Amino acid sequence: MSVALNGDALTVGGRIRWVRQNAKSNIKNFAQELGISANYLSILEHGRRPPSDQLLRKIAEVGGASYQWLKDGEDAAKEDDAGNTLPQAQPDQTPDIRLFLRVLQCYQPKIFPETVSYILNVETDTFIKFMDREVELDLEQEGIQMLAKRLDPDKVVREMGAVGRLLTEVNTVNSTEVVKKAIKDYLEQFEDGAYTWEVSEGADEDGEYRLPDCTVEINTLTYMGRRKEAQDETTVFRFQYVKEKKGTAANRLFGWSSKGDFSRYMEVVNQRLPRLKPGRKSKASESDKREVFVFSNKVLYERFAECLVSIQRDRESRSAGLAAAGLPSLLLLNVTQESSSIVRGMQPLPPFAITTARKYLSDFDGDKLANNLLPPQLGEYPELHAHEYFLSFVHGIVEKDRDVPVLYPLYIVDKDQPNVTVELTQESRNKIVSNLQAPVEQRVLGFSVPAVTYVFRDKALYQIFVDCAKTLREETGPAEGASTRHQHIFLLLDEDCQAVADNTTFQL
Repeated sequence: MSVALNGDALTVGGRIRWVRQNAKSNIKNFAQELGISANYLSILEHGRRPPSDQLLRKIAEVGGASYQWLKDGEDAAKEDDAGNTLPQAQPDQTPDIRLFLRVLQCYQPKIFPETVSYILNVETDTFIKFMDREVELDLEQEGIQMLAKRLDPDKVVREMGAVGRLLTEVNTVNSTEVVKKAIKDYLEQFEDGAYTWEVSEGADEDGEYRLPDCTVEINTLTYMGRRKEAQDETTVFRFQYVKEKKGTAANRLFGWSSKGDFSRYMEVVNQRLPRLKPGRKSKASESDKREVFVFSNKVLYERFAECLVSIQRDRESRSAGLAAAGLPSLLLLNVTQESSSIVRGMQPLPPFAITTARKYLSDFDGDKLANNLLPPQLGEYPELHAHEYFLSFVHGIVEKDRDVPVLYPLYIVDKDQPNVTVELTQESRNKIVSNLQAPVEQRVLGFSVPAVTYVFRDKALYQIFVDCAKTLREETGPAEGASTRHQHIFLLLDEDCQAVADNTTFQL
């Protein structure tokens, strides 16, 4: 339950205490979030010392309250008793008089309908018909203002805020239920329905996480499947449903807005990954449990995907054991209050693909290449049911005699799911050709680019890209100054992604 406002809210210290209690936090934990001592927070709450303006803003941010209200008690009517900002009427929005009168009737039932109709200077029968929408009336503004004075606006706004929260909670429950239905449909497709499933909800680590542009809530749904033909054979799926709680994940046309934003997303994603135990896991144990991040927001889906690739890149640079541990797959849903459907799913980046490509290009270059630690970037081929990640390599040792540093762009292209069939359409062909023709300098300003590399583990995808490059080369013919044009290298990796099974090179 939310903490009700009382006389303490007349002082700054009392309002600080109210914000902390409403956030369901004790003095020690709240002070820790603010970066101050618990003793100093107690001094502030008891009014023995005024907080600085900077600290007051921090309290408002951490507690989800209005800074202006914390500072001088004003603007309280714009928030409910949980500190949540309520929707405000737009300047040109006409008030709904009937709704106002219904609210008034809830708080002052004894004055309806006779007294109210008298104040509004209309016949009682006509007023009743107005409330039932049988007639329209042009009511006197003076009478409306007189009736409005019978209401406590702060109380009404707070209690309407509670109603709003109730509706939000009901909608949240409904959305969770429809998400569970989509997950169940997803599981029914696993090995053609060979398993029966039992679900358990919740985990100790479930909760809210603050990201640079929004706050998300992550809830866990764990499903245990037993094979119908052999009940002792089980598999476990752990789904982590990531949904916006407050704010909106801002769309981006290209890349990340700042390194700090990327770091914060990385921190949250790392916190949600299973803890890795020392020692190498057996293949049998690895297949027993599968991790899946679930989203209804495409921007969050894309950002978590890019973070997972960055984590895989880091693991491969540290040890083979970490590289082989595997990471969660991702599932994007279209969720409404009544239903949900799977928009697309994405399997994790294959372990060792980055390392194998880097070794191949190091031999191609003649010098040892290193990972460029810029955030990966996700691209999509929806018609092909495929996606790509853009990464790059640089020279491990910067050569002082080079005027322009060398960079090798890398695209890792993979199917969204291992069991989908890849079929080339005209639309997907046009997109591949467009990407092959796009000047790579747009993405890697200030670098010399000897070659652009595409890496695959699926033979059908590899052949489609090679055929598109071959057709493009035949249609455009040898370009002027071909010796200075980028080479396009296409690598097909083996099943374990630890060696190159086939390769093709074009100069486009």
